[in-house]
Amino acid sequence: MTDDDLLAFAAEFREGILDGRSSWMMCFAVSAPLATLLRLHGVDVELVEGDLGEFNHVWLRLSDGRVLDPTADQFNDFGFPPLPPVYLGPPTGIHPPPAAARRSAGVRMLRKQLEGACADCGRRYGDAFGFPDLIIPDDAWKAISPRGDEGGLLCPSCICRRLHEAGIKTTGRFTSGPLCDDHSPPGEAPAADLPVRNARPRE
Repeated sequence: MTDDDLLAFAAEFREGILDGRSSWMMCFAVSAPLATLLRLHGVDVELVEGDLGEFNHVWLRLSDGRVLDPTADQFNDFGFPPLPPVYLGPPTGIHPPPAAARRSAGVRMLRKQLEGACADCGRRYGDAFGFPDLIIPDDAWKAISPRGDEGGLLCPSCICRRLHEAGIKTTGRFTSGPLCDDHSPPGEAPAADLPVRNARPRE
């Protein structure tokens, strides 16, 4: 592939994964399958993880040492020089040398997602990001929890999507955000007494 072909290929793949969503905390989710697909097309790439201090980051390294980063724009608001959504070129400040003896990129990035963002879409947790707490019954949560052990983090939209895909009809209640209802219907436990099912995961 030429450089233009590579950029176009990566940009189209990124859009297919993100579907208009933010690239924040989605670097592994985009880079890992992109690496596999590029190898199938004869492009020699390596999946690389680097440590940015508070964050870690995953991108692709070409055989000539250049970077192909399909989520390079996710750090533009964190003091790094602005980069395009898909970056191809020499390593920048968000592409440090990979650290030795690191855990696999997949495990580390999944943990990052589960700790502070929706495991499915990457939306950051908190009312400021349109991600309030939505509680649903235990049996429904067990059926859709992203970790399969009742742990993990899902935003309300992804909770509803997973419920729909699983064919589950149930009830729910917002316990934070502008739609929070502090008044429980007669015979139901107060919202504060019910388990929050999109809070931070158990360790």
